[in-house]
Amino acid sequence: MPVMNGLEAAREISRIDPSVPLLICTMFKSEQLVTAVRKVGVKRVLSKWECLGNNLVNAIESLIHN
Repeated sequence: MPVMNGLEAAREISRIDPSVPLLICTMFKSEQLVTAVRKVGVKRVLSKWECLGNNLVNAIESLIHN
């Protein structure tokens, strides 16, 4: 992303509207990243490999229904 990274974008979105359910797809999923994004309001973190098939759809649906 040219202006900010995903963590910065999540932080800004949560600041503007904390009720928005956020999901991040990342190339490098680590416990450190999961901890950092959860602190700013991200509900789900998936690696890009986990975003294949129905996994992404299921994750989005779980955000909508919870």
